[in-house]
Amino acid sequence: MHLNPDLGGRRLQELKPADIQTLYSQKLATGLSRRSVQIIHAVLHRALKQAVEWGLLAQNPADRVKAPRPGRREFRVLTPE
Repeated sequence: MHLNPDLGGRRLQELKPADIQTLYSQKLATGLSRRSVQIIHAVLHRALKQAVEWGLLAQNPADRVKAPRPGRREFRVLTPE
């Protein structure tokens, strides 16, 4: 759902780390949560890793892209009340 519209028409050999980073930035800009983009990264990374194992790619371009880190949570301190 998130990968195919943006990267689905590209050949594997043409996929660059910058393309993946752009995808992540666009997803965050449209309001998708950091956690959702982390999941997209995990799925894409795993798929490209399989492509490397099958000999379809020489290296995994997702290895050079970092998924967004989760946002800091604000903790509520409990009071005696």
